[in-house]
Amino acid sequence: MKTEDIPGWMLPPELAVLQAAASRLAPGSTWVEVGVFCGRSAHAVGLALPRHAKLYLVDRFRQDYDPAILPCKLEEIQPRCHAAIADLAIQRPDVSVVLKKMTSEQAASELAGPFSVVFIDADHSMTGVLKDCCMWEKKSSILMGHDYHETNWPGVVAAVRQKYPHRASVFPDTAIWRVDT
Repeated sequence: MKTEDIPGWMLPPELAVLQAAASRLAPGSTWVEVGVFCGRSAHAVGLALPRHAKLYLVDRFRQDYDPAILPCKLEEIQPRCHAAIADLAIQRPDVSVVLKKMTSEQAASELAGPFSVVFIDADHSMTGVLKDCCMWEKKSSILMGHDYHETNWPGVVAAVRQKYPHRASVFPDTAIWRVDT
């Protein structure tokens, strides 16, 4: 399976940023992705993680997406995610992948950390992003997120600017943001 064949909104340059970040981690590092959808970015990260890394995937698999914006059918989301995870198990048997079908809040409460990276791409409202940042920042060395785009996702931009003024960086030509915590 190729990452680019998995439905999702993350563009190739954004996948490359995540893969570069994952590849720089030490062996045995732990990456958490909050908001997995079909597993496109998770697959890219899983392929790039160092040996013996752990990848936690957190998604509640909500059913209230607007079908007009989906890159696949609603009923295909979970099966495609499971297929991406299964492919990672074949291509990277040294990486432990754990799917947590729960909310970000439930996962932040259950998973102890510390984590090398927490990647946030779930609730795109200002309140949701702020809440995710607050729940995960003390458990992670690096917080990253997707959809830092003022026109399409103003809540993401507002939350990151409010929570991390002058600390967050955005990777050029992408909607990926990063904060070293």
